[in-house]
Amino acid sequence: VEHLYDLLIYDHRDGRGNNSVITAEEGIMTVTSDKRFLELRLFNGESYDEREEEKRNKDFPLARTKFEEDLIRFDLSQFKLNRTDEELFKNNYKMLNMGQLATAIDTLTTMKNAHFKGFKAGLKSSSFLFRDFDTPKSELALRKRAINLDTLIDSLTLSEQRQLYNTASNMGRNAKSRLSSIVQDQYNRNKYINSHLIQWHQKLTLPFACVILFLIGAPLGAIIRKGGLGMPIVISVVLFLIFHILSITGEKMAKEGAISAFGGMWMASMILFPLGIFFTLKATSDSALFNPSGYLNVLKSLFRKKNQKEA
Repeated sequence: VEHLYDLLIYDHRDGRGNNSVITAEEGIMTVTSDKRFLELRLFNGESYDEREEEKRNKDFPLARTKFEEDLIRFDLSQFKLNRTDEELFKNNYKMLNMGQLATAIDTLTTMKNAHFKGFKAGLKSSSFLFRDFDTPKSELALRKRAINLDTLIDSLTLSEQRQLYNTASNMGRNAKSRLSSIVQDQYNRNKYINSHLIQWHQKLTLPFACVILFLIGAPLGAIIRKGGLGMPIVISVVLFLIFHILSITGEKMAKEGAISAFGGMWMASMILFPLGIFFTLKATSDSALFNPSGYLNVLKSLFRKKNQKEA
């Protein structure tokens, strides 16, 4: 229950602007027991309504009504949460398990190779850009006979030469267009396959990342004994940011095909895992790794040895 005071309500349900206004000294807002309606109970107020049909006649353009109690009910059905159909997302690669991802990767790779093979066969039959290595050597020898192109072109008429040049130009443009199309198609297919590979590796890297962050975070409390929570939190946040940046960078590089999916997804883990082992070993040996006085003592001993040698 919510109590409201000095209310001013503009009714825009008819789409006529501020032609309908309600004022009230007090109001109580409640929700019905079935959660279907929002009820606003008003007390000691007035309602003003400008009537369009009477305004045209310039007679009684304003209707004014006083009330001691009024009830306004709002339908809440449009705010009801509707569950999304699971069928729309069940085949998305982010919703698949590792076995389903492996099957999808094999299927997508086979389709990509078959599509490229079909494109290559079609391009061979329509242009001379690709050489058929399965052709017998005797036929290849006939194809390799020396041909004087200048003599051949000079033997044609002017109209035939123009037609020949136009045909060659069209074939070149068509070949370029088809090559650009297959390059873009292969790029999109590889990117989609890489997304499946990234998701497959991510199901392993995320649990392993929890172990790495534990190996880094837990020893920090034992190593850093001074400074309260400040120094451990700062170092933990810096290491987490490094891990996050490496993870995002590796994922983007793997998706674009700059590096393999394995290298991109495991890059952060491979870099920080030795650091976690190092921190753990230092903590077990009771090392003052982040103690400034320890480093100062080392520097003092070095200077002392240097002065002794000079003396």
